[in-house]
Amino acid sequence: MPAQERHIYAQTNIQFYNQLCEIGFGDGDLRKMRAAYELAASLFASRFRPSGKPFINHLVGTASILTAYQAAAPVIVAGLLHAAYEQGDFLPFGERSTENCRRTVRQVVGDDVEALLARYAAFPWKVAKYHTIFERKPKFAAANRDILIIRVANALEDCLDNGLLYCSERRRKVGIGEVAKCIQLANALGMPGLAEELKIALVKTRDSDIPPTLAGRHNHSYSLHPNSGKSD
Repeated sequence: MPAQERHIYAQTNIQFYNQLCEIGFGDGDLRKMRAAYELAASLFASRFRPSGKPFINHLVGTASILTAYQAAAPVIVAGLLHAAYEQGDFLPFGERSTENCRRTVRQVVGDDVEALLARYAAFPWKVAKYHTIFERKPKFAAANRDILIIRVANALEDCLDNGLLYCSERRRKVGIGEVAKCIQLANALGMPGLAEELKIALVKTRDSDIPPTLAGRHNHSYSLHPNSGKSD
């Protein structure tokens, strides 16, 4: 993808559905993607990214990036739910046990997508140098290619629109480091266009500034519950 060419990725379910229709997904895939969105909307109803962006918008944006880069339908569906096990609120569906959460997801999106989400949640993201696994463990890398692509899309989505600038300073530094790692990962995945988009977004972030009053104070994603749902 040329450096000057930029995608306008979906941020709402309607924009995402239009994108899917333009590409020509069949009814079965569309049904599953809508079901995944509705589950994500429930799991993340009160969740926000460190920038203050509604978490559901981030999930839609990640899935939209995966769609633009022609990921398979199960990977796109997993992109819509990629943070479910780490940050989703499963309490409305009953007791929050690992098996209950996994059962809930399987019922909505099937075994193949749920297996991707479980692997995504179990991957040691905080300590791994993602791109090096292609050199050290090529079979492992090949087996986890789909979740690695989701990780790259996740990093790009967080960085677009100068999103990292609206986080706390600490989170901004962590996010910039994550994007730099994902540039290497995208190249290792054989996706130079995605790597180039990450580079552009990273340079823009480093070269831009915002009024300090707009910068957030959060280092991590957080919840804001409506007053009607709070205890006295």
